Amino acid sequence: MDAPWNDPLTWGKSHKCADQLSLSWPKISDCYNGTRGDVLEKEASKLFVKAFPKPVYFPQITVDGKVVDADYDSVVKAACNDGASSSAC
Repeated sequence: MDAPWNDPLTWGKSHKCADQLSLSWPKISDCYNGTRGDVLEKEASKLFVKAFPKPVYFPQITVDGKVVDADYDSVVKAACNDGASSSAC
């Protein structure tokens, strides 16, 4: 269901996606267009600022609350050191 990044997301595509996932399009649309979406966005912003109080650059990767470099080797090393049982360890 992933669309290419250069394929613009339109309301029609969003509605189709919601239907394919058996999600209520009216609830999604109401959330987006109403005050509930604003409330959720503000709550998410507060959580983000709490998790990352300093300026953040994307991608921002954390393992067990610790910021790690965004390259594969650093993420694997941090996850394995933190007790991950992946075959990559």
